[in-house]
Amino acid sequence: MSNDIISHVRALFQSGDSWRLRPLIRSSIPWSQLPLWDLCAAVFCLALAVRLGAIFVGELHERSDPRGQWENIARSLARTGEFANPYGTQTGPTAHSAPAYPFLLSLAYRASEQETAARLAGIVLNAVLASLGYALLPALAAAANLPVSVGVASGLIGALLPFRLLSELMLSASGAPLRALTWILLHLVTLRWLCVAPAPALRWVFYGVCWGAAFHVDPALLPVYLFWLAVLARREWSMSRRSATLSVILTFLGAALILLPWTLRNYSRLGGWIFVRSNIGMELAISNNDFALPILPHEVVPARPDIFRLWMRHHPEGSETERTKIRTLGELAYDRVRLAEAIDWICRNPGRFATLSLQRVRYFWFYPSMGKRWRNVILFPMVVVAAWGLFRMLQRHRFAGLLFLGDWLAYPLTYYFIQVSGRYRYPIEWTILFLCCYAAWEGWHALRGRSRSKEPSMPRPPF
Repeated sequence: MSNDIISHVRALFQSGDSWRLRPLIRSSIPWSQLPLWDLCAAVFCLALAVRLGAIFVGELHERSDPRGQWENIARSLARTGEFANPYGTQTGPTAHSAPAYPFLLSLAYRASEQETAARLAGIVLNAVLASLGYALLPALAAAANLPVSVGVASGLIGALLPFRLLSELMLSASGAPLRALTWILLHLVTLRWLCVAPAPALRWVFYGVCWGAAFHVDPALLPVYLFWLAVLARREWSMSRRSATLSVILTFLGAALILLPWTLRNYSRLGGWIFVRSNIGMELAISNNDFALPILPHEVVPARPDIFRLWMRHHPEGSETERTKIRTLGELAYDRVRLAEAIDWICRNPGRFATLSLQRVRYFWFYPSMGKRWRNVILFPMVVVAAWGLFRMLQRHRFAGLLFLGDWLAYPLTYYFIQVSGRYRYPIEWTILFLCCYAAWEGWHALRGRSRSKEPSMPRPPF
């Protein structure tokens, strides 16, 4: 019986011929074959059960958690119908945050007048979003023509071993699970709609619509969008220059159509044109100055309370002086003043800026777990293994590999110039886990001495 189990487990990892789970206990028991979406549902249920258990056992909704700008905006939206007051006091209309997550969070505050109940609803929402992200990894593997076992393994590991639980669940984490879920959905859409060229014109428009919606969740995805679009346009260009040009134009139009209402709202309420958010100047100023650290001061180990006090003195979240400036100048004008301040400091201190930026590159990819060094022993090597997995994917599944390459090259660019935080890194961590599992699958077959050229391609699942 044990030999049968081992043989079936091996068959699961070796086969690329289906997306169905074969019986794993013994061949004489005819288990029902599980379709792809059943696997996704199983991963979702496991992930949600683990996170709900952590919420209620750890009483996370009772945990001291400084109210973040997203939560303040959500409260304002629920009470006044206005995206405003991100710092807890009256500072006026805001575009400090992308609108999607505060809007979702505001539904919790509309449903309950009690602070504790609303916070609990928001944390459960984060748990659902994180669980959905891991649940879609088997579907992502199938859409990329990879072994579904890679997606199942990465989904189960993420579901059962949440290394950054607080970054997933707490409201101060700025909706990191929603950003990760959005990113996974963009992968699925790209792989399903545009894996074969040429694509119909209407599909390019809808693809742009999807990206426009994604920018309402995380505008830091803009460099990824440009990288992916360059990959797609180059493929189209090799067949038809006219088709490639038209595809790019249609995609931009689709994205612009979705971005237009929020952009007009910001122009009307803030008095200027911005791309989704209005805080880039402030973030650059508090990240590049004489007392700046490469990591947010309250996430540094060992703690630096002296730097944290200085940081709060220059951030509207902790400084009434800065909040008064916002009320007086308006949020957009204030951000432009801070941007000029940041540029002036960078020009006067190019060496220090370069050092900070290089340190941020290091800490973005090898982010130290606060006070839990044992996690670093696991997470740091994962980045190296994932890089090898990406290299192998580029060789064997080039289109999917180019998308992941765009993730790794383009997404962190913004965060190399501002202070690193666990919540900024969280949206890309699922790619590290996924690529690690792919590297393990490749390594298994290398050890088994299986010929890569004879590997059967996997048919697409019935979406």
